[in-house]
Amino acid sequence: TYPTGKINRTTIWPYPESSNTQFVLNLIKNKADIGLALDSKKLTNSLEVTVSVASTRNYNQYNLVVYLVEDKLYHDQTNYTPYYNGSDPIVGFEHNNVLRTVLTDIFGDKAYPEDNEFNKTYAIGTPSNISNMDNVKIVAFVLDINGSVLNAQVAKLGEKKDFEN
Repeated sequence: TYPTGKINRTTIWPYPESSNTQFVLNLIKNKADIGLALDSKKLTNSLEVTVSVASTRNYNQYNLVVYLVEDKLYHDQTNYTPYYNGSDPIVGFEHNNVLRTVLTDIFGDKAYPEDNEFNKTYAIGTPSNISNMDNVKIVAFVLDINGSVLNAQVAKLGEKKDFEN
């Protein structure tokens, strides 16, 4: 069947998504009371990712989710839509943000901040399913106890991303 976009893993993004961007924009807040910073490095045969979370609000608990995704993967793609002139398959389609591994529990590791801050370092062997380490990004997001996203951050592997204002 046709792929479905979901927001907060529960709300279906109405089809056709490309004509309903306002639906998503209406859910986005301009400022969040919780922020994420990322720092990562590629070692000889492993990766190290440090996620820092800080808040202006006292959260007793939240869940932290961290993904490794890869861009610039070219494969044929089945097409169930009229997009791309209805071609099926779409030959050599560029796939981006392909989930390669989850560093946390898929629903998030429980985090109990002290003084409204939390830091965690994840160390893993270099995943064998990654085609090109130069195309890897870290995606981290914080969920409230009900599973709604409070904030998210993205950085390329090896890039240091500080808290944003």
